[in-house]
Amino acid sequence: MPVIGFLSAESRDLFTDRLRVFLKGLSESGYGVGQNVAIEFRWAAGQYDQLPALAADLVGRQVTLGWLA
Repeated sequence: MPVIGFLSAESRDLFTDRLRVFLKGLSESGYGVGQNVAIEFRWAAGQYDQLPALAADLVGRQVTLGWLA
């Protein structure tokens, strides 16, 4: 199953609308989270010093595709 790695310097609360649209687009393209695609989210919530560790975690999980927001 492909895994999308999502990394953001912000908090999840700021991405509610964008994530809804993104997930809708995935669905319209035939992808269902937990069915034929997985998403690993990492949120720094304004703690920019955490970004390298969060990115390294996603690399270690060998995500198929990375999305930096």
